[in-house]
Amino acid sequence: MMGILLNYKAYFRTVSFIALIFLVMGLSSCASSARNDNLSSENPAQLESPAGWWRVFEDAELNSLVEEALKNNQDVQSAKANMAIALSQQKIADAKSLPSADLSLSGSRAKANLSGLPEGLLGAGGEVYSYYNNAFGLSLDVSWELDLWGKIEAGSKAATAELNSQFAQAQGVWLSVSGQAAKIWFGLIAAHEQIILTEQMIDVQQQQLAFIQKRVQEGISLNSDALAQQATILSSKDTLFQLQQQLSESKRQLNVLLGRSVNTPVKADHFPVIPAVEHAEIASDRVAQRPDVIAAEQNVIAALENITVAKSNLYPRISLSSSIGTSSNSFSDMFNKDYLIWNLAGNLVQPIFRAGELSENVEIQKQRHILAAQQFKQTLLTALAEVEDYLGAQQNLTARYHLIAAQKDTYQDILQSSTYRYAEGVDSVSDILGHQLNLLNAQLNAVQIYQAQLNNLVDLHLSVGGAFCTQSCPGNIETR
Repeated sequence: MMGILLNYKAYFRTVSFIALIFLVMGLSSCASSARNDNLSSENPAQLESPAGWWRVFEDAELNSLVEEALKNNQDVQSAKANMAIALSQQKIADAKSLPSADLSLSGSRAKANLSGLPEGLLGAGGEVYSYYNNAFGLSLDVSWELDLWGKIEAGSKAATAELNSQFAQAQGVWLSVSGQAAKIWFGLIAAHEQIILTEQMIDVQQQQLAFIQKRVQEGISLNSDALAQQATILSSKDTLFQLQQQLSESKRQLNVLLGRSVNTPVKADHFPVIPAVEHAEIASDRVAQRPDVIAAEQNVIAALENITVAKSNLYPRISLSSSIGTSSNSFSDMFNKDYLIWNLAGNLVQPIFRAGELSENVEIQKQRHILAAQQFKQTLLTALAEVEDYLGAQQNLTARYHLIAAQKDTYQDILQSSTYRYAEGVDSVSDILGHQLNLLNAQLNAVQIYQAQLNNLVDLHLSVGGAFCTQSCPGNIETR
């Protein structure tokens, strides 16, 4: 037994020496390649959402909803899985720059018959001689392809760029989900306020109907006036039913987005304050932080590296292989250095004729690079245009909201003045009810414009990848 152990140690010293040669060669190849490890070392399951842009609204309920969505949403989970796949693919590409090694153990037993012997050598009664043969083998096989033309290095860089692109796409999913959660929540608040105002409007309209019916009985007004008012009330009730349906559907939509049961109660009873946005805060370089821009840029890089891979397939491919082990008809001799066998071989393959397959593949990769560059340019131009559009819309909506707010104040003053005039016998009940409806309509318009401001501000944040105004912005407009 001691002899077997000593032979085993001597065997593995030899094996380790040959393996070390290949490892040094492989590591030297890796050292010459430049690649981005910033993302490949990350665990996708632990990656968090990019900038928490929604915190600009300083609303605890909104913060809680968005964070819950980013934790439980199925699209976010799918994005993490895609990142994990891309990370594994990038590691596979990196592994090609290193030698591969396989350890194999084999054993067999065979029976053979001796035939064709002279008659005198046959056994008594002409019996056939047989014998048994045992064969055992233990070997370590190592192979390595030399990266003379940068094919493996380019493939690794392409895989890294694809990983970066997948990471950016995951950030895009996070931004999209956070934006959806915020918008749906704003819609819930708007629907809730619109329902209250519409109910108040119906109540005023019913008071107007009672006033008109009284005038009809007195012969002052026509019956058609009462019918027209009834039609107005029915239209308002239809609007109320639509708002109630919208509220129920939005609650279910938000719960699905958050990964909840569809009937889970949702708290949405107040609008957050809208922070002021200055044009100077949106630097052009922040558009480059958009996930779709980053993904498109990385696609260009990957396409460029794939051209190098395709060109390298035109050149000779050189690989080295080595095998060291033992072979014996006795299992106990497998660790005996006297039965050691080995081989070292080199292999050079030069493509000669592929009917244009390899050259056409180079052309395909070049065209893919051109296409990726065009898509990147278009994505960047679209991003810049969207930022300008959302900035312009935000300024327009802010101005409109201030106009509606002034209109509300005017109608409020008119209603108050009409109430005093009614007490003095100048204005009628009909005048007061009409002013109340004007005020309610202005309030409904204010809710719609305020919601539009919130939604547009969300889009503005997303248009720069959530990269601006991530802390409280100075200068807030009217608090609601």
